[in-house]
Amino acid sequence: MAQEATQAVLANEQADQRDKRIRTVIVDDSDLMLDCVCTLLELDHRIEIVGRGTNGLEALERVAATQPDLVLMDVNMPIMDGVQTARMLAEHFPETKVILMSAIDSPKVREQCRAVGVDGFARKINFREEFAIALGTILS
Repeated sequence: MAQEATQAVLANEQADQRDKRIRTVIVDDSDLMLDCVCTLLELDHRIEIVGRGTNGLEALERVAATQPDLVLMDVNMPIMDGVQTARMLAEHFPETKVILMSAIDSPKVREQCRAVGVDGFARKINFREEFAIALGTILS
């Protein structure tokens, strides 16, 4: 009986941990980058990937369908770029946090990100470290 009770408690704790995971949509027009980021983030027990997209319009569709906690998105994409999409997300899904990423790191790009109120920014060249910092800021 005690062993069954212990197993039940452990199962409940594991379910609680899954429920507390950060539901995330990842968007990048580069299939390679999208796959790499997804593979990397799947290793993080705090993150659950609930959707993927390749442009801003797909990002909006995935967010509407999944109601994620976080969108991690490229700045430069076709159809609708990350800055435009972040602006729309802030307007229509204000609870969803947004971290933008870019291969281009310039004062102009960072200012555009700040202007639309994104929650974080990570350069692709140093993605692992900068995403961890941005995520830590969101979680604190």
